[in-house]
Amino acid sequence: VPPDTPGTTSAAPIPIPSEPPKELTPEEKYQMAANMQWPTKKHAGRTLGEVLQMDPTAITWLANKYSGNPEISAAAKFMCEFAVSHAGA
Repeated sequence: VPPDTPGTTSAAPIPIPSEPPKELTPEEKYQMAANMQWPTKKHAGRTLGEVLQMDPTAITWLANKYSGNPEISAAAKFMCEFAVSHAGA
């Protein structure tokens, strides 16, 4: 049936990716988390990575107490876990 025949539809072919999406390494995930912007006024304009260098307890607070943005909290938790797993390495 030709594609321009009334009552028929022609779907575009679905592209098949040549490779599956690459999973990020823990280091890449850490870098993404560290580049996120701090969500409160106290450290406004800084990234989580910058705040970690200045005030590590603030990252712990963000990971455990902050409820304003689950994505930011998850990033802070990941940074804390990453730091513990790489301590002394």
